[in-house]
Amino acid sequence: MKVGLFDSGIGGLSVLGRLLESFPNWDYVYLADTFRSPFGTKSQKELERIVMEDLEFLIEEKVDLIVAACNTADSIMEDLPKLPVPYIGIIESAVEAVNGNRIAVLATEATVKSEVYVKKLGNRETFQRAIQPLVAVVENNPRDFSTMDSMLQEALKEVRDWKPDEVILGCTHFSVISDRIGKFLRGVRIIDPAVEVTKRLRDINGSGSGKVLVYSTSDVEELKKKVNSMGIFGKVKPIYRQVNLYEKSDSYIGAIGSR
Repeated sequence: MKVGLFDSGIGGLSVLGRLLESFPNWDYVYLADTFRSPFGTKSQKELERIVMEDLEFLIEEKVDLIVAACNTADSIMEDLPKLPVPYIGIIESAVEAVNGNRIAVLATEATVKSEVYVKKLGNRETFQRAIQPLVAVVENNPRDFSTMDSMLQEALKEVRDWKPDEVILGCTHFSVISDRIGKFLRGVRIIDPAVEVTKRLRDINGSGSGKVLVYSTSDVEELKKKVNSMGIFGKVKPIYRQVNLYEKSDSYIGAIGSR
């Protein structure tokens, strides 16, 4: 089983880390599209182009399955052509885990604007809070806890005042710091989509060699430093490579079929 994942940077590693815990013998291809980071501030048109190119890269890597590792990218998947391989959405996974009626969603600007969570949560009361600057802090310095805590203290006050039953971490960069977010939301159930999307793969039978390929669309060494500081791979030693998708995009024609 070869699984593909992509994100604008290190956020999606929260999903990959969970997958490695549950399925250590599978093979993985992770694309960190750091050159075009952040996704959360992009227009719908820009985002569609980027996501298509990232998906087609993974398909050319001959993955058997694509697991969403970015809420922002997942928010537009229904607008894209049908994929030739199975796709497991992270937003749907989070929504399926909801039990309460008052749900707060922490996300990027693009995800909030799409209102995808509002639509999928249906009749439940929903409060959305975009914390876009926090994405950059997590991405650029995942150990800068002082700045993160300062941002969270301010951003989560109105969330606490709204008194939600549950809070969804609607950005995988927030999943990276779920423990820190939890300190500001004591007594509130936190739904981490990185955990929930992994649960949906439990019934899939597959084997592999445990190989992990990590691609970056910019500085590979910089990405490696961030990953090492997170300690997400444990004893696994990923292979790092660089790819310039923004120079190759014209070659990606026909890898994804039409609906």
